[in-house]
Order: sequence, then C-alpha cells, then structure tokens
Amino acid sequence: RNVTQTFTFQGQPFTAGQRVITDLDVKILRAGYEFDFFKTPVGYLGFLLEVHYFDGEARLRDSGGAQDRTVDFRVPVPVVGLAFRTYPTITRVVSFGGELVGLYAGETGHYLDGEVSITVSPFPFVEFTGGYRVIDLEGEEGDDSLDLFLHGPFASVTLCVSTGIPALCASSTIARSVGSSMLVMSGAVAYRH
Repeated sequence: RNVTQTFTFQGQPFTAGQRVITDLDVKILRAGYEFDFFKTPVGYLGFLLEVHYFDGEARLRDSGGAQDRTVDFRVPVPVVGLAFRTYPTITRVVSFGGELVGLYAGETGHYLDGEVSITVSPFPFVEFTGGYRVIDLEGEEGDDSLDLFLHGPFASVTLCVSTGIPALCASSTIARSVGSSMLVMSGAVAYRH
C-alpha cells in the first residue's frame, strides 16, 4: 500500500507516496472470570472480568527492502464486559451466544473485543465454536498512534476440567480478518461461575 502521509516508525521516516509493506503478528492470551448473574434452563447472562495479553511484532519496510523497521510489544489490557448463551433445545448440545468486553481510556484510546457464535457440545467437557469476531483497538501516546479494526469469522475449541458450575475451561481460537491476510490466534483460560 502507498503511504498517504509522511510518518516516522522506529526512527525511520516513510514518505507520502512511498510503497510500504506492513506485517503484524499478534497473539492474544486471555484469562478471566465469568459470573452468570441471570440463569434459566434456556440460557444465561453473565459478567466478564478478563485480562487480554497482547504479544506481537509490527514490521514496516519499503518495497525495495532498503528501509526495514520492527518493534516487539507485550501489553496486558484489563477488560470488563458481558456474555450470554441460549440453548434452543433441552439437550444443550447446540447453543447460540456472544460476548463483548472492552476498556475505554478517554483520549488515550479504547479496546473492544466482541463476538457472536454458535457452539456444538458433543460431550459435556468439549465445545466446538464458530462465529464472527470484531476487534477494535485505538490508542495514542505522544506522537505514536495505533488504529486497528479487525473483523471476520473464527473457529474455537474449548476443553473444560469440570462439567458443572463452577468450571475451569481453556480454549484456542483462530480468526481470519476480512479484507486482509491477517490471521489472529488467541488462547483463553476462564473460570465460569
């Protein structure tokens, strides 16, 4: 993509009109607690308290390879939000759900992570989930800024240590961002109560 305005990344200037290749590799690790404050036989609504830990690398280079800069980053982000799940059948093998978590930091920026999904649980301790996920991250510090909007389908596998409530569960997710070649991988550990 050609740069529309001149900017500096890791001390290297990139000028307007210059072709710049961008690589972003991000892993998101999630750990959290879910408390279901409204429960019925057909579903629940719960409160989420999580930490999303970003471990990544951003790389910018010109098309000729003369200018090449990389920055590694590791950032923990505390988030709060809501989760819901509804079971259309009494067997609870199939469910529909969603969650939205985020952090608002005033003029510094914001982070939102939301999804809607369908889950199939062939066994009480295993869940296969597919859905659509949106990640919106915007931040600013001094002259540096970040504006990242990813959205697209995802697939996830979850294993739970116990089948009742409370339960300790771990999952691994892979998501494809629409309109780019970006692949987002995340892992989560949650205590459901």
